[in-house]
This record gives sequence, C-alpha cells and structure tokens, in this order.
Amino acid sequence: MMPQWGKRSTILPTADADTLSIPDQIPNRGDDYHLAEEGDNNSGNGSKAETGSHVSQEGRVNNNSSIDRTFIDTSGQRESLLQQQPTQQPTQEPMQQTDSLANTIESIARALNIQEKSPTLTMETLQTYFSDLNSKKETQKSAVSMVQLIHRVYRRTKRVSSEHLYLDQPQWLAGETSSRAAFAGNLPVHNIPAYLSKHPEICCVIYRDYDISSFIGKEPPDEDLNTPVSPEQTGEFIEPVSRSLTSAVARFFDYYKFNTDAVASFNSLKLIAPYVTIYYAREKGLPSFMATLERRQHAQFQTVLDYILSRYENDYGIFDEMTSKGKISQAYIEYLFKPGDTIVLGKDQEARGCLCKTWLRKNTTKSTDFHQEVPNQDKIKSTFELEAWSWDFDGEFLKKESNILMEFDVKDYSEKNISDLSLRPLRFVDGATETRLKTRGEWFWKCRERQMVSYDDTLQGLHHSCHERYMIDMAMYRDLHKSESSATKRADVGYFSPETMRQENPPDENFIHLAPLTLKAYNLKKKKWMNVKLDGLRQVSWNTRAFERLVLNKKTKRLIQALISNQIEAEKSTDLISGKGNGLIMLLHGGPGTGKTLTAESVAEIARKPLYPVTCGDIGTKPEEVENYLEYVLHLGKTWGCVVLLDEADVFLEQRGLEDLHRNALVSVFLRVLEYYDGILILTSNRVGTFDEAFKSRIQLAIHYGSLTTHQRTKIWENFVDRLRELNEEGIDFDDLEDNIEQLAKKEMNGREIRNAITTARQYARWERQQDQRFKLNYNVVKEVIETAGEFDAYINTLNGGLTPEQVAKEDGIR
Repeated sequence: MMPQWGKRSTILPTADADTLSIPDQIPNRGDDYHLAEEGDNNSGNGSKAETGSHVSQEGRVNNNSSIDRTFIDTSGQRESLLQQQPTQQPTQEPMQQTDSLANTIESIARALNIQEKSPTLTMETLQTYFSDLNSKKETQKSAVSMVQLIHRVYRRTKRVSSEHLYLDQPQWLAGETSSRAAFAGNLPVHNIPAYLSKHPEICCVIYRDYDISSFIGKEPPDEDLNTPVSPEQTGEFIEPVSRSLTSAVARFFDYYKFNTDAVASFNSLKLIAPYVTIYYAREKGLPSFMATLERRQHAQFQTVLDYILSRYENDYGIFDEMTSKGKISQAYIEYLFKPGDTIVLGKDQEARGCLCKTWLRKNTTKSTDFHQEVPNQDKIKSTFELEAWSWDFDGEFLKKESNILMEFDVKDYSEKNISDLSLRPLRFVDGATETRLKTRGEWFWKCRERQMVSYDDTLQGLHHSCHERYMIDMAMYRDLHKSESSATKRADVGYFSPETMRQENPPDENFIHLAPLTLKAYNLKKKKWMNVKLDGLRQVSWNTRAFERLVLNKKTKRLIQALISNQIEAEKSTDLISGKGNGLIMLLHGGPGTGKTLTAESVAEIARKPLYPVTCGDIGTKPEEVENYLEYVLHLGKTWGCVVLLDEADVFLEQRGLEDLHRNALVSVFLRVLEYYDGILILTSNRVGTFDEAFKSRIQLAIHYGSLTTHQRTKIWENFVDRLRELNEEGIDFDDLEDNIEQLAKKEMNGREIRNAITTARQYARWERQQDQRFKLNYNVVKEVIETAGEFDAYINTLNGGLTPEQVAKEDGIR
C-alpha cells in the first residue's frame, strides 16, 4: 500500500511497534499466532495483510507487497476480555440478576468459543478457565523472542549528512509550519541501545534503509494524487541482538567459511540483504548446520531464516535459472560472487585471476557538480565493489590485495552474458582464457627460482618477435633496490614451507590462477630491470649450431670448447690467494667483421650461459664510476654464471704513460677488478698493438682474427643462405644463390658486410614484391646491393692512397 499525503501526526512516545513474536518453535496453523499488517494494535484488530507479487524497479520479483508483516500474540485479546468485568445493577430483582449473570457468562463463553454450556458453566468454572489461560500466557511469554523492525531514513549530500530511525513505516507527511513535506514516521527511535535495553525479549533488529538525498528541495505533489513518488528501499540488514542469535550467526559464518562485513566487535555480525550467504548455505545444505545449534539458537535462527526465505527464495530461483543459461542482470549480480571463488578481471591478454575475499556490495555514486545539491539522475551509476587478492613475488610470495569495482548504468537491468563482464567467476570464462591463466601460473611458479628466459615481444604489439634474453632473479632485484622494498608495506606475506618451495609443481590448483600479469626481469641486452609479461616468457632455445658454423680453424675451436667445458671453479684454483685468478679471460683481437663478437656469442650458446655484453659507453670515463660499474657487472656475471663480453675494450687496454694520468687511472682500475674476477670474461679489440704489458699475464687465451680468406668468405655466404632456408621466406631463388656463392665470395668483404648485404637485399626484395609478386631475391639482386655499397669503400680506399683499412692499421702499428 503506497504512502498517502497528510498532516504530520502528533509524535507519540516510543512504543513497542512492528515486532515479530518468535516462539521457540515456529507455531503451526491453529496456534495462537497470525500474520498481521503493520498498524495492528495489541488487541489484534486491524485490516488484513495485503498479499500478492509485484516487480520492483530493480527487476526483482517480490512475493510480498511493500507492507511489513509481523507475528502478533493474540492471547492479549483474551486478556482484554477478562479485564472487561460485567457491572451489577443493584436495583434489579434477584431472579433478574441471576438471569443477567447467566446471560453474561453464556456470552463470554460464546465469544471465547468455550464448548461448555449452561447450567454446568459457572462463574467459578470461568474463573478457573481464565486462570489457566493466564498461566499458559506467562509460559508462552517466557519462551517468546521478538524481532524488531526499524526503518532508517538517511540523507547524504556534500554539505549535509543526517539519519533518522522509526519504528513504523515512514511516509510523506506535510509539515504543520512548512510547505515542504518530510519523509518520516510517527514513532521515532532516538537511542537504539537504550531502546533495546528496555526490551530484552528482542533477539534481532531488521533495519530497512531509505535514501532521500535525491528528494531534497522538491515540493510535494498535489493532494489529490493517490500515489506520490516515495524513496525506494535502498537496503536491508539483520543485526542479531540476543546472545543466542549472535552466537548462532557467528557459528553460521564459521561453519560455511563465509566472511561478513562485521568489524572486530562480537555484536557487529550482520546478515545483509539480499542475503547471499543464505543462498549459498542453502545450496550446501542447511540442515547439517542447524543440527549443530542449541535449542534456543535453533529457534531464533530458524525464524530469521524463515523471514529471509519468504522474501528472497523466489529471487534465488530466478538467479539459478539465469546462470544456467550463462546470463545475469544487474538486479542479481550480487549473487554471482562469493568469498573463496576464483574470479577473473579484464579481457584477453589483460585477464588476470584473483581470489574473492568479500561479498559484492552495492554503492550508488553520482556524478554531480560541487554546487549542485540534487544530482542529475541520468548520471547515476550503480557501482558494485568487492575485495580480492592475488599472488605477487619479490623474492618471497606475498598476497597483493585490491578493491575491484563494477559499474552499470543505473537504469540498465537487461540480461547480459556473464562471459562478457569485465569481472566474472572463473567457471564462466572461455577455455582460451583459462588456459592462459594456467600457463601464466606455471611460469610464475618457475620464476620463484633464478631463471633465464626468452621473451616474446609480439605481445607488446611489435610486428615481429625479438626473443630477447632476460634474467629473472627477484632476490637479486630486492637486494639491489632495498630502499624501494622497505618503503612498500608487506602486510600479508604468503608463506610456503621449504619443502613446498622445492616442489616442481605449484602448491595447489588455485595458485596457478592467481598469478600477476608482470614480473621484474633484467634485460641482458639493454642492461636494465624491466617489467615483463608472464604470458611472453619462453624457454631459452640454445643455438649450439652457431659455434659449429663459426668460421674459425678447427684447432682453435676445439681449444675454446675445452676451456669452456673445463672452467676451473674457485675452490679448485691453484692460486695461493683465495678468490684471486679463478676466472677465464679470453682476448679476441682482429679487424672489424672478422667474427670476434660472433665467437663470444657462440661461446655463450655452447656453454648454455647468459651473455652479458658491455661497451665502453656503458662503463663511463671517471675512475670511481668505472670501478663501481665494473664491480656491479662482474657481480651479476658471477652470480648468474654469465659470459661477460667487454666489446671494443681498447680504451682500458692501452699502454700507460706519464702524459695521461687520467687514462692511467682507468687502466689501473680495470686491471685490479679483473684480478679478482671469478667467471668467464671475453675482451675484444682491434688495437692490440697498443696493449699494456700488464694485461698479457692476465689473459689465459688470446686469439687473432686476420682478414677473411676466400674460403672463409665462401663458408660465411653458405651459412647465411642456409639461415634464409630455415626462415622459410618466400620469394627467394635459393638455387641461383647457391650456384653463385663462389662469385660472391670473391668480393673482399668481412663478415659484417656480408650480413648487411643479405639484410639489405631481403628488404629490397620484400618491397619489390609488393609491386610485383613475381619478383625474386637472386644473385643479381645481391650483386647490385654489394656494388652500390662498395662505392663508398672504394672512395675510402682512394683517400687512404689505395690502402685497405687493414693495411692502414698495420702501418700505424695498431694491429
């Protein structure tokens, strides 16, 4: 029944209104209890309760109307009859008095439906009946607990915040001194604790909330309107008051491992509408839990349960029907998530798993101007929020908590595919997403230990995969960034035993779904820590054939393999000073493009070790900077077992002299650092003629790379053509290239120039094929590229008096 406009009634003293009588056992039909509409008084008189179903604006189907329903003890009706004593008429005759008394007794018996008839029914019999009735009533009172319904009307704006509590249903009341209406009740409650202390029979309070923020400043409608717009009920929750019910609710949450919005106080446990906890407990089976309760706990919890099911069981059925079809609407979204569920946030590559920590709760946020008191209803968003956590790792596993929001248009109650939501339970995601989460979780578990990986950059949106090498070592990262780690709060650290950490497989199935999107990893090429996506990690594929294809004489290659394979460990060193001279230092010297860098890269591949390349530009020129940087690099190199490549190290290897003290300091620092390095270090130089004498004793193996012979160039050309075949690239005439390799080898080129010629020819042929699909990369294309590039080399030779760069270097005493 919708509220009507009227004058504000006189405010009555706080009264015992809207209570639900709760016997220890729910009365059956025929007991002295009945359902009555709000407004019935203690005499039981009043209009009958309205029944029926209607559809609310939120899209839920309600079995009950908006009126409140209460249990009322009708024994008070009989008590009132007892108190109505018949008055005697002294002027009547004795016979008339007797007849009058008999008639009165018979009327009372008929009113109370007493089967006994006159003359056996006497005043004494009637008094005995009333005495038994009073005794029965007192017994019932001792066994009855009450549920109190309280209506909470609140207003929330940027300037004002208010809240009022009422025992009766609020309605719009026209003010006596103001033209504006107030949404209020006639029975206010100013102090809940004081009220409850006066009514120890109350076992719980049902709070119903109404938000009037959007009605502020509006004039009431005309009085002839029968259905003025009223604030919708925005929420409801049940708060236990009695010790028995509080214990029962606490046991309920513990039994089903549900969490609640309760704070630390024991009396703050709440059941919050739409009572999703009851829905999931109902699915798991309520009888087993009810059997654990004591008699009084059972009775009180059963009454609360009956109230909830009478109002929401129909909603539970609608939700089940929707989800069976993979659908959901805003009205039932709160049922979709429960604590302990694995949920998925985001779509496609950004999808990540979390473990739901709280129930989904609804808040209404409004987009308003600061000065606008009444928000624009079109801008209201329905916002739902829950808390969740996922795993993170910084050397040890920890739980990373987050608040997750879902937004819907406030007027949108259409059904949607659950799989299309930005947040959905794991059981509703597609197979590809679940596979991605599992693979990511497996990689996350592997990365608890130091791990060298290959990284697929196609996930970053590049046109081709780069597959750079990364080292994942979160313990090292934490040690190198202690200030950053200490500033981060570590409230919840996940602990796994040493035995669990040694397991090959993840601890449980939940773990693999809760991995983060990214981890910190060290890019060995760019030499810096970067965020990498776990989805892009791959096992390193070692290219052992690179060393086989290396154009170097067989004796030298076998010697390198022997030194790498038998690298002496520090504890087996023959040096008398511990920690000194345990490294393998190799010098590769020769002209550009002769294979020095390729040799170092091939050594790392056959050793299955990371290659850590360093250039002079990385190191710096100040002695103190050089020393710090070299110590940092060599520390990482030793820890990770790297092959450290110091490319073009001439500035640190040049002979010291009296005229340049600054450079002398650099050389001295470099010598000192190398002295105590325990690992594989490869130096490359093309100015070996200027070496300082002190370096010779520190270099275990020095290899000279001369100018390439025709035979060596032939081998290099063959290697590049084979590589093109492996790439399986279209538009290449391999037969023509192979037939003319000897012609190509006659061109005096170094290895880098040959590689550049092949790369340029491929790019040129790819462009031509866009114009003509019949175009092919063949010998003539490569020849044209070589001739074009050779014009520059010929010009340089002319400037040098017809001498090649190699001849110039020899004349200058550099090589």
